[in-house]
Amino acid sequence: MLRTRTRRYFQNKLRYLGSFHWRAMLRKASLRRLFQAIHAVVEWKLHRTRCSSRPFAFRIEPAATCNLRCPLCSTSYRKFYPGDVRVMTFDLFRTILEKIRKHAWRITFYMEGEPMMNPRLFEMIELSTRDRHLFTSFSTNLTLMREKLLSPLFQSRIDRISVSLDGFRQATYEKYRVNGRVQDVLDGIVMIMGRKKRNRLRYPYMEANMIDFFHISAEERNDLKEFCAAHEVDEFRVRPEQFGLMGRYDATIVRKPPSKCHWPWISMSIDCDGSVYPCPIAFEQRISYGNLATSSFEEVWNGELYVTTRGYLSRKAEAYEGLPKLPCYDCRWYGKRPPATDQIAIRKQWLQAARSGSEQKPQSA
Repeated sequence: MLRTRTRRYFQNKLRYLGSFHWRAMLRKASLRRLFQAIHAVVEWKLHRTRCSSRPFAFRIEPAATCNLRCPLCSTSYRKFYPGDVRVMTFDLFRTILEKIRKHAWRITFYMEGEPMMNPRLFEMIELSTRDRHLFTSFSTNLTLMREKLLSPLFQSRIDRISVSLDGFRQATYEKYRVNGRVQDVLDGIVMIMGRKKRNRLRYPYMEANMIDFFHISAEERNDLKEFCAAHEVDEFRVRPEQFGLMGRYDATIVRKPPSKCHWPWISMSIDCDGSVYPCPIAFEQRISYGNLATSSFEEVWNGELYVTTRGYLSRKAEAYEGLPKLPCYDCRWYGKRPPATDQIAIRKQWLQAARSGSEQKPQSA
């Protein structure tokens, strides 16, 4: 079992898209997909605004809701209105897959919600993995894992599963994973790794992630490591606590020039209703660049917003006049202009207000 400590996430670097599983992605690559990826990177470096290349990394939101209420997760605060789609239908996924299949090298079935809230998640993955050169993964709290889901999970041929496991004891776990039962997570890991071992399978690669909250004692960290080792979990990863859940939050981020942003050339995020976003910042701000349920891939990929965004990111000087609203203006990863919003700080205000019983709701951007 690998034991890995991650110091910080670098979402403003290209290696973020394959930092944890690049070896597995390379094993599944075809020459055509490698060429497509190189083509996309070249057009990014050349700052092409209308691209003949296509993105190779896709993120799909199977479900926009979650069964837990983690205090700083955006899903806990997302508001839904009548008519809003919360779970992607299988028919819509099939439509989207047909439009992205020949471009995709990697599909992550996760954006912010809990993917296992979608009852047809594993059917979606199985439909994707019929292409043996397509790498698939998802992140989950795994609290919904049950024995009846084992066969669909393994039949889907998912490549990688990332499990959030922030505590070994219930009292510790529920401090952040509100409404969750840690025993459900542990049982799910035992079930998956047990079948994998009995059938001598290499996949799915199982990664257990612990956020390094200070309320998790050293003894409990060791218990998690020993549990994962005993059940032959492939990797136990300790991730940094960058949110200041129980203490000070440091919003300082080393920002890069806009010209360093790769997202509108390399990746595409697709919400459960088919809405398209070029990056996580756009998804957070709900600035949609089109919809694959009603438009062709070309109409979205080289549509007005994508072309305008690539043009803006290619400018040497930051100028906003005459441009539509873009997520780039308030991006916390790139640019000289300070972000107008800090979503983590806003959520901390909500959390503190709830704990104090304050009736005054903090202002949200």
